[in-house]
Amino acid sequence: MTVPVPGDLAFVGPAHLKELSDFQYVELIAVENGIATVKVVGPDEDDDEKQLSLPVDNFTHRAVASSERDQWPGSYIAHPVAFAWTSADGVDEWTYGVVSGYTVSELMTTLHVVCQDRSIRLPLTSTTSVIKVDVLNYALQTGVRGNTAAVSPPELLEQQNKVITLCQRRRAGIPKAVKTMMSVPFAGDDIVPLIRPSNLQLVRVRRQHAVDYETAARTKRPSDLYADPGAESGALATQATHNEGLRRRLTNRSGRGRPLTSDSESDNNLSDQDIVMPPDSLESEDEDIREFQ
Repeated sequence: MTVPVPGDLAFVGPAHLKELSDFQYVELIAVENGIATVKVVGPDEDDDEKQLSLPVDNFTHRAVASSERDQWPGSYIAHPVAFAWTSADGVDEWTYGVVSGYTVSELMTTLHVVCQDRSIRLPLTSTTSVIKVDVLNYALQTGVRGNTAAVSPPELLEQQNKVITLCQRRRAGIPKAVKTMMSVPFAGDDIVPLIRPSNLQLVRVRRQHAVDYETAARTKRPSDLYADPGAESGALATQATHNEGLRRRLTNRSGRGRPLTSDSESDNNLSDQDIVMPPDSLESEDEDIREFQ
């Protein structure tokens, strides 16, 4: 086992360092009697020299390459993000997801992003457009599907900041001015993924739950952003809408048989791959920092 030396980095969480509430990079200051003295470092940290201690074995088990200082990929973990992604039609569009992890190789650093309907491996380079997003804009999907040639990263960030300002002026709910800004209609029962910062567990909540957590009065605010009792019914509603849309598209296809006339016929004409089945569980074992990278 490699002996750590001052200046080495590790990526640790609350299970390794009780003073933390989420996962952070720490830099080794010294080792004495099996105890590593460290300080929190990263792109969002100031020069505070507050020192923390953990067993040196914990530090060693969580050690990462010093090259991670170049892009700090771990700083994205558990954060919702907006990023540019090429659609099936070949258009670079703004997309939303939440970062669940990352990998680093000699050639590339890659963020693992979980989106509403898919997972994405996003190369993190000096030209990658990635914006850390607050929960409210993530739930509202501000600017989603907008062409990145029409809306630059600073412009999208400006839209997101405007949404926050407008929502702060209202006691609860989504202001009309915000609704008119939306590039797609808000569907409160749609399910979106989140990553719990303390243990990086993947959970799923309704968009409305996230909006309520950010905008509702304290007495009506959900107690836990990452636990939504209504998520299961929301997931079923989302899947029913998805399946009905597929049925309609199949019905309207020209030159491909006659229109479907009943639910049973519709079901018989859809493949297993088309129908989305309810998940066995809405949780898998697999806040608000805003920054343009």
